[in-house]
Amino acid sequence: SIGPTSHATSHVGYVRVHGRNYREWFREKAPVEQRYNYLYTPEELQPWAERTQEIAADPATREVYVITNNHYKGKAVANAVMLKSMVTGERVPAPSQVFETYADTVAGYAEPVTSPLTARS
Repeated sequence: SIGPTSHATSHVGYVRVHGRNYREWFREKAPVEQRYNYLYTPEELQPWAERTQEIAADPATREVYVITNNHYKGKAVANAVMLKSMVTGERVPAPSQVFETYADTVAGYAEPVTSPLTARS
């Protein structure tokens, strides 16, 4: 299979990680939420992290945005946290619900943070 490519064409870098549930993607009448029901593994995200770093290192690039689109039940957030950690080399904050739901996947990349909007007194 062909992995992600990287080409700097402006001062803004844009990376789209468009997760898709392969079994459901082309199935006729598959519910749309099942098409995006996909959690990338660290091994699958590594090439995206490398390409993101390549784009960021290009002298013409001033900003880099990474968009995750596997939105089913917070999987995009979990993978975004992992990818950010892979790119920066640091553990990053993750919403506590995402951390709890995907702890086995994000534990090495994130620290749980409780939002003041969801914290109970």
